[in-house]
Amino acid sequence: MKLPPSIVLCALGVGLTYLLTVDAQAFPHVVQEKDTLAELTTRYYGRVQYERLLAAANGLTGTARGLVPGQPLEVPALSYHRVQPNETWETLALMLLGGVHRSVVLAQINDQQPWIQPEIGQLIVVPYNLAWVTNDQDSLATLAYRFLGSTKYAYRIAQYNQLGDDALKRGQVLLFPVSDLALTAEGRRAADAAYSRMTEHGQGEQFEQQRGASAEVTQLAQDVHGGRYISAVARGNKLLSHVELSEPSRTHIHLLLLESYVALDARGPARTACEAYRALEPHKPLDPVETSPKILKLCPNDQLHTDDAGLPNEQDRTKRPGSLEKPTSTSAKDATSL
Repeated sequence: MKLPPSIVLCALGVGLTYLLTVDAQAFPHVVQEKDTLAELTTRYYGRVQYERLLAAANGLTGTARGLVPGQPLEVPALSYHRVQPNETWETLALMLLGGVHRSVVLAQINDQQPWIQPEIGQLIVVPYNLAWVTNDQDSLATLAYRFLGSTKYAYRIAQYNQLGDDALKRGQVLLFPVSDLALTAEGRRAADAAYSRMTEHGQGEQFEQQRGASAEVTQLAQDVHGGRYISAVARGNKLLSHVELSEPSRTHIHLLLLESYVALDARGPARTACEAYRALEPHKPLDPVETSPKILKLCPNDQLHTDDAGLPNEQDRTKRPGSLEKPTSTSAKDATSL
């Protein structure tokens, strides 16, 4: 089947977005019983000395470093970007770090000179921007040692924050481009798991559709049981085509459509609904006592597959009326009026 160009372009766009920027930056961690900052930094970075970095990223300064189970933490991590045509250190710094003046630091962190532009297709590392509110005891040298690992990076902090020759002031917000944030294997797994959860959180529209579908399926069942089969067919097919559904809901809809098509003597669509139901419920035969004979004629239980133990599978086709289970819907009482 040939896909429409619009769908192909959409799929390519999604793929390119994922490939261009791998954003593992600052993944979340929910505090568990007995978690400590030192234990978490050892687990995620393999370095207990990163405790103060994790504390600063979460505003846990001074004596306020106690953790409570259920407390959300932000775990700093790097992200990466693949350079595209017409991108320069300046445009990348503006897009990824918030300012053109940070292009020099971005190039240096990637072991390149700022006057030599990055190559198309090059994968660059994007540092984690750690925010810090200064106090009376802070100096560029002490902050550089605390968060960047050496006093020699004091100049980098000044350049990154456009400080010039001005002295630090109490309450001033500074950003530190932290680039030495290699994760352990456990840290990478935690970042991947967090990314998956965040991706799921972005599917709010599908969630709302799925939640609203429950009421629609109930209305569909009422249409079938009330003999409004044409309305049921229209509603059922619309749900299957346009709504995000759970597997049990999709199974129930196919079963209701099967009953509706049989009532309308639409044998082809009835068989199609039967096949869709069997695909979702290969191990659940229709009860011959409670299911209309008309339905069983078009969707017989001998289409089920059984294994050597008598349980349905896809190898052998064996009719086992003694093992029939009661279905969730489609009763003889509802269908005998067909």
